[in-house]
Amino acid sequence: MTSSYKDKSKLEMAKIAAFTSIEMLNPIDSVGIVTFDTAFDWTVPITAANERRKIAENLSRIMEGGGTDLYPALVDVQRILNPITSGRKHVIVLSDGETEEADFRSLIQSMSASGISISTVSIGQGANITLMRSIAEWGNGRAYYTDDPNNIPKIFTSETKIISKKTITEKPMQPDIKLSGEMLHGLFNDRLPAIYGQVITYPKPESKLLIETELGPLLAAWQYGLGRSVAYTSDLSNRWGKDWIKWKHFGKFTSQMVKWAQRKESGRQFIAAVDRRDKKSNFRVDVINDQNRFVNYLKLNTNVLLPSGRDHTFSMEQKAPGRYVGTFPAEEIGAYYFSVYSNSGELAETPRTFGFGIPYTEEFKITAVNEALLKDLASTTRGRVLSIDNIPADLFHDHSDSRRSDTSIWPYLVIIFLLLLVADVAVRKLL
Repeated sequence: MTSSYKDKSKLEMAKIAAFTSIEMLNPIDSVGIVTFDTAFDWTVPITAANERRKIAENLSRIMEGGGTDLYPALVDVQRILNPITSGRKHVIVLSDGETEEADFRSLIQSMSASGISISTVSIGQGANITLMRSIAEWGNGRAYYTDDPNNIPKIFTSETKIISKKTITEKPMQPDIKLSGEMLHGLFNDRLPAIYGQVITYPKPESKLLIETELGPLLAAWQYGLGRSVAYTSDLSNRWGKDWIKWKHFGKFTSQMVKWAQRKESGRQFIAAVDRRDKKSNFRVDVINDQNRFVNYLKLNTNVLLPSGRDHTFSMEQKAPGRYVGTFPAEEIGAYYFSVYSNSGELAETPRTFGFGIPYTEEFKITAVNEALLKDLASTTRGRVLSIDNIPADLFHDHSDSRRSDTSIWPYLVIIFLLLLVADVAVRKLL
């Protein structure tokens, strides 16, 4: 790694490759980085992949060194990874392969038997491609070679894509209830049946995780505006969910899950409006029931989707009978979408969505005549302020001291041209 190729440092490209691969991983994944020369060091201990700032700081501290002793580093990698419970454990070795002799075959086969796969990337002319290819073969991985450091990030990202696609695990797992809700009403105190397979995923930040296993979410729910979605990451058939379909509460569970996802209507009417004031605007909602009476003491929140695609959530405060008001930023031009909801009570089941457009900035809404500005302009330019109701007859007349002349000058210009032409011909003849 101390050398460079085409003005590109191998070490810097290796750093870029490692971080680019980490950016492609899911938040539920973990990652570790071991650097080695004559000794090895865990530059990044096993860390959650979403701790990218911390990983980047540790990567930036890697310095060039001499020597290549790969075997002790792989021994310690096996020691660290063996006790970790994970659906997939994979190692990418980047080296020229010019390392001390050792019993790599026994070590790699031992790692493979414990569920650790290995791929290799050989770099530079003179690399021990035979050894690196053998390590990948023994480790049930893939072997790559390049003599151009620019290709290192591409190889790492390609390998990461291959590994990250394998997100299905088939083995017995025991689900645990993490959060009670409407879908799990009456089931919270029961032990859930085991599952025998799962698609490994991770929950979105705003979702609610209801049931999980050792590998991640099993049942999650998400509400965005009027929309509701449910994700169940196993199946409800004889393959993975055979114990679930035999469960005495199976019918109750599935019916409650479907009912929660269905849109529910209420007798309340929402009348929304937007009041713009400078760069802040008020979103106002009047709530009445089916008897045309104001509905009070609601705890309302609103999520607004801005034209730029960003969203902003704010709470609504009751200002009058049935009237709730909240403030949101209105600096952008375009369409705004408001979703009014509550986290508790009956209204939690009936979010309402409204759309408003802001077609221009606040300054263009001014329609009155700015007489003070007009008078200032007229005074500065020595002009006058005119009225549309009293237009002067000489409005377009020139009042300057200049005088118009009716004498044409083109005959004089023609005579001058002819004289110059004769003079030019005479000069050419004489000289």
